[in-house]
Amino acid sequence: MIIPINHVNNTHFPFTKIHSLFRLLSSNTNSLYQCNSKITRCFRNGDIKAALNVFDKMPIKNIVTWNCVISGYVKNGMLVDARQVFDKMPERNVVSWTAMLNGYAKCGRLDESRTLFDAMVNKNVVCWNAMLSGYVTNGRIDEARNLFDKMPEKNMVSWATVIEGCFSQGLVEEAMKLFNACPFEDVLINNAMLAGYAEVGDFESMWRLFDKMRVRDVASWTTVVRCFTKFGKMVMARKLFDDMPTKDVIAWTVMIRGYLENNQIEEARKVFDEMPSRDIVAWNSIMGGYVKNGSVEEAVEIFKKMPKRDVVSWNTILQGYVQENDMVKARMFFDKVPVKDRTTWNIMICGFQSDEALKFYVQMLRNRMKPDQVTFTGLISVCGSLAVHSWGKAMHSCVMKHAYVNDSTVVSSLISMYSKCGYMDDASLIFDTTIKKDTVSLNAMIVAHSHHGSVSNAVKLFSSMTESGCQPDHLTFLGLLTGCAHSGMVNESLKYFKSMEKNWKIRPTAEHYACMIDVLGRRGMLTEAYELVKHLPVELPSYTWETLLSCCRVHENFELGELVAQKLDDTRDLNAGICVLRSNIYAARGMWADAASVRTSLARRGVKKELACSWIELKGRVFRFVCKDRSHVQLEELHKMLESLCAAMEIYG
Repeated sequence: MIIPINHVNNTHFPFTKIHSLFRLLSSNTNSLYQCNSKITRCFRNGDIKAALNVFDKMPIKNIVTWNCVISGYVKNGMLVDARQVFDKMPERNVVSWTAMLNGYAKCGRLDESRTLFDAMVNKNVVCWNAMLSGYVTNGRIDEARNLFDKMPEKNMVSWATVIEGCFSQGLVEEAMKLFNACPFEDVLINNAMLAGYAEVGDFESMWRLFDKMRVRDVASWTTVVRCFTKFGKMVMARKLFDDMPTKDVIAWTVMIRGYLENNQIEEARKVFDEMPSRDIVAWNSIMGGYVKNGSVEEAVEIFKKMPKRDVVSWNTILQGYVQENDMVKARMFFDKVPVKDRTTWNIMICGFQSDEALKFYVQMLRNRMKPDQVTFTGLISVCGSLAVHSWGKAMHSCVMKHAYVNDSTVVSSLISMYSKCGYMDDASLIFDTTIKKDTVSLNAMIVAHSHHGSVSNAVKLFSSMTESGCQPDHLTFLGLLTGCAHSGMVNESLKYFKSMEKNWKIRPTAEHYACMIDVLGRRGMLTEAYELVKHLPVELPSYTWETLLSCCRVHENFELGELVAQKLDDTRDLNAGICVLRSNIYAARGMWADAASVRTSLARRGVKKELACSWIELKGRVFRFVCKDRSHVQLEELHKMLESLCAAMEIYG
């Protein structure tokens, strides 16, 4: 405010009003700053409702306020809402445009991002870099290079972004050409090259460049440390970390995460305890490490000691309880979470393999929290596990409404759900109409064919998969081996099993060995199955031994059955099913005293065999059947139908 000089000596000039005006302006500025900060904080914690409540009550809003809301929506994946706010803004600046560009790029909607970019009248280098970063992040390096060449002005960020993009696509020579052509000699460009060499595992070039660098900042050192931790070279990483002239909290956290990624939880804890100061990322990292390691109680102790907690902290402990399948504790902890974001709800939805997941979904919507692909993947998985087709169809409609029909994980969950519900035509239709068929969706279809006994279709799909250059993984072979096991195709099983390491460099896991034991056991090749078990390079879960024990009973190989039973004794994982199997083997051999002894031991320990249960959905209702249950109102008709089916099975062999 400018006061005319001729009014200064005027005794009638209202100085008190000027003072009041200054106080009002100062108060409004402070209030705006506080409100904008609160909106940002609420969005960061996933509390959308609270953020909008602050925004709606603000009497004065500046351009920063509107940008805070746009950025908040973008960070929470709510792009439609962000665009609505963007369109309503009374004025926009470069931050507004860049936030929307980044939002579209983050969601992979680059065509919309480019349309918005082209509509901008005054583009500065920050806007160009945002569009460039969008192309690089989504792997569209050709378009990134084309845009980079058209840029009227390039800064160091532009060069660093396109260099990193070339490395991410394996274009090492192209990245080196750009590096040599770069007019800037700066640590940022060198760090981009270091990160690139680290990305492709070129230790020699990385180390040579690092050694030549005249100026190294903490990011340079941290990048090299991160490279060594990524490839499991923890001794070298630690030596380099100790040699660092200065360390920031990011460097310390990289070292902690390196140890965690290499399953060295105790070493990670030592580094954590050595940290001179810790931010919330470091606390969350070590806590997440304990959860991943299955040490949830230790994670809880860390949680209790934290000076500050964010939504990630709460979600980490919640994930730990779900991971241990302790849904009672998970529910109690969920109720205590002060601010729930989408991840919080998703953890609970994916944790419950029952209709409880659907109840949480309804609560999620009532809390104005929008679902994402993780939400729908979890819900569809529940519908498939329960084989409730009507619920699955309802979820499919929701997926279409929220435009996730081309998401790979959602597509694979839909294929799996329809196949488990017995609707293979619908599963095939979804697969055939999928635009981009990747390993995830192909695996889902291979598993679907295998479970339905269509092993030939699964094999054909595998052949077309490899011919198209799509890389199979562990799940691909698990699907093939399962199908071969159910169809008794021993030779084919052995062929695929041997090809895993030989042709595809995939080391078989316990699940793959379990499939092989199953297929050999089903065909009565029990000695071969037992020999395979004895020479395994991995530890088998007890259910595999239980499968072999069951095969011994079916094929009346009681001697081997006794050996397997003794092996199960060593695992100390004796459930009721195993004990009953063992008792039946003794009874079949006429060893009644031993059979009775096993049953008596079972009763003494208070272990009860879970009742067999099956269910079927009909016209939206789920009918449940329990072994020896005679309470069903249509029991007589059901028994007649069952007898008819058994007779038909005998006729068709």
